Amino acid sequence: MAKDDYHVIVYQILSYLYRRLKKGEHVDAAMLAPESPLFKVNYYNIGNCQHAEAICFAMEKMHALNRDYLTEEEWKKMVQLAIDNYPELEWEDGGYGDFKQFDFVRRATK
Repeated sequence: MAKDDYHVIVYQILSYLYRRLKKGEHVDAAMLAPESPLFKVNYYNIGNCQHAEAICFAMEKMHALNRDYLTEEEWKKMVQLAIDNYPELEWEDGGYGDFKQFDFVRRATK
């Protein structure tokens, strides 16, 4: 994701919410998911598996921490979040994408 995409994403979400609420229409929570058509671009070209969801959780965590890496312990928590929240998906079976493109876990040094 490009460095300046944050504001674009926030705009897309707020615009969607505003339009729906202004018309008194139901807000579909699925429209706020990373694969929503609101965002139109799958930056990483991954999806349909727990691994992809763990990476999405990791990206959110790194953004919240304002850094470009996770510790091994933090990554394990992201994996568990994906497994717990997406039991209908497999780790990679049925998914797509190149997961080797991600290298954001920093190993503890001795």
